[in-house]
Amino acid sequence: MQRTKHPNPLLTMEKKKNTPKLRFPEFTGEWEEKKICDVSSYVDYRGKTPSKSDSGVFLVTAKNIKQGYIDYDISKEYIPNEIYEDAMRRGKPKLGDVLITTEAPLGNVASIDKENIALAQRVIKLRGKNGLMQNLFLKHRLISPQFQNEIDKKGTGTTAKGIKGSELHQIVISFPICSEQTKIATFLTAVDEKLTQLKKKKTLLEQYKKGVMQKLFSQELRFKDDNNQDFPDWQEIPLYSIAKKSKEKNKGRAINTVFSNSATQGIVLQTDYFDKEIANNANQQLKSLADSFS
Repeated sequence: MQRTKHPNPLLTMEKKKNTPKLRFPEFTGEWEEKKICDVSSYVDYRGKTPSKSDSGVFLVTAKNIKQGYIDYDISKEYIPNEIYEDAMRRGKPKLGDVLITTEAPLGNVASIDKENIALAQRVIKLRGKNGLMQNLFLKHRLISPQFQNEIDKKGTGTTAKGIKGSELHQIVISFPICSEQTKIATFLTAVDEKLTQLKKKKTLLEQYKKGVMQKLFSQELRFKDDNNQDFPDWQEIPLYSIAKKSKEKNKGRAINTVFSNSATQGIVLQTDYFDKEIANNANQQLKSLADSFS
């Protein structure tokens, strides 16, 4: 019996006015369009900065909010436990709530993954309305290039762009029914998790490579030849005697082995410096992940 090959879930083409070009095949119909304030409740924490302390409740500032997650290590600030209720009187954060920064930086988005946190100025908390907008989909929707372009256009300021909460809430976003929101959010979250795994793997490989390089170039670790004999002793010669500096562009990648002179790492392979091979490998793995949803 011949198996029917299902299409990639994100490759169903839609030609209607308000639908995405890539779509899961089981969904049809146009997406709705509404203002952010119509699909979510929001709390703007701008105002008086709460008193800081050396310990207490962790204060999530705009610095902590990255694209998709909260970085608890990049900045560590706290407010006293006794002022938490008053500081969060406008609305306590709950798991899954969506955070967006309004200035320095503008438009960074994350989901709340801890309830025992406080939120600082320049942070707006959004919570999707039941039956209309799911928080996880909302997070990915706000991270999307379309929304990021929109908020950037509406941002004002020269040194650091910012946006008023009243302006942010009026931005119109498109969205599907909740079941399609779930499918999209689940897929994009799986991609994020795969990216996180690849980044961890990359970090471990870099650490391993650094350790091995130290041993190799100090000659603490040496390879054997095909006859299991020691290679000859190393020589020391000037670099200019075996290589020359070139300012010409490598058009069409005619030369495979190209070195770059890095200010921090010295002379390194260009493929290592620009991360090309790792990026290509990640793309292949993410393609396999997408195929697994078919």
